[in-house]
Amino acid sequence: LQQIINCGFSPYFTQNFTLDLFQATVWNWKSTEPATDYTKNCVILDQKWQTESCSKKYPIACRSDSDPYQWTINQTLLTFVDAYKSCPPNTTFAAPRSPQEQQMLLSVYQQPVWIEFSRPDIFCWTTSQISSCPRTNTYALIASNLKQGIFLLCVFMIFLVFQCRAQIRFRRETVRRQTVRKKVKQLEYKSMA
Repeated sequence: LQQIINCGFSPYFTQNFTLDLFQATVWNWKSTEPATDYTKNCVILDQKWQTESCSKKYPIACRSDSDPYQWTINQTLLTFVDAYKSCPPNTTFAAPRSPQEQQMLLSVYQQPVWIEFSRPDIFCWTTSQISSCPRTNTYALIASNLKQGIFLLCVFMIFLVFQCRAQIRFRRETVRRQTVRKKVKQLEYKSMA
């Protein structure tokens, strides 16, 4: 099954499956990764992905800018941060995006290599040279949710005002009708007497 996954097939399980079958469908991370050791925030490829300390030195995986299946290895041992400026012209420090790309990279590497995948904060893995997670900008998230919440609150308050005014108007009309009916009945009694 693992060889089929590496060729790009994504199985659709229609029956019970074992943990071994499920793990065979994971083409990138080793079974014990990503590690919860938060001193290891960068990723190397050693048959599969595994976390490593960003200060260690490894060769660099560089993907062709024109063909995602063409990889070269910069054999110079560098830290993860230095990897961004070390790829040859027309190639980019990158991480495999599919099982096929990973298979092509595995075909040209001899030892563990840096791939462009890192953890800028505890809950986020990303493929870019940034210091914070692009999906967890807490302040922007809170600000946008706050704006949306205030907008919804205003809409609700306007709706509530109109509903209250309608209820008050309806109540006044009901009281007037009852008052008019009482007066009409009183007039009827007086005129009969």
